[in-house]
Amino acid sequence: MKIFLVDDGSSDGTVNAIRTIFPAVTVIEGDGSLYWAKGMRRAWEAAIAVRQDWDGYLWLNDDTELRSDAIAKLLAANGDECIVVGELEDSKGEVVYGMRQDGLFTGNCVFVPRKVYERLGMICGDYSHAWADSDYAMQAKRAGIGVVSAGVVGKAEGHPNRPKLRGGVS
Repeated sequence: MKIFLVDDGSSDGTVNAIRTIFPAVTVIEGDGSLYWAKGMRRAWEAAIAVRQDWDGYLWLNDDTELRSDAIAKLLAANGDECIVVGELEDSKGEVVYGMRQDGLFTGNCVFVPRKVYERLGMICGDYSHAWADSDYAMQAKRAGIGVVSAGVVGKAEGHPNRPKLRGGVS
């Protein structure tokens, strides 16, 4: 396992802290213009540049706190040919990120096995903050690739204008 972390221009000392505390982590620095989707793609490109035969790729948003069994749940939910989405709850116990009823998912905690990557490639680099996860889900659906939930694997606070997972806007 190898961690590729994108720091998109933070000025709070994050890069130096990560490099000091976690020297094995590959830090990719951005200029503040990457946001979620382009940052995720940049990390994925860095992973592929290092090695082409990873077992899979875990998308993990920076505000996600994983449970101790999260990785085991993500791997157990997968038959290695489908995308696995980890559900995330807020402090009230409401699932705020994960699977949506329309077959899409939020990309805060997603495991993409190698076989899926080999068929779909990476997320689109044309998006900045949003929609790359939805685009990837639609590509998977068109390709006949399943998307499954691993259940709740961690916590994250929802953003005020995020779409609700079961429809509408919160």
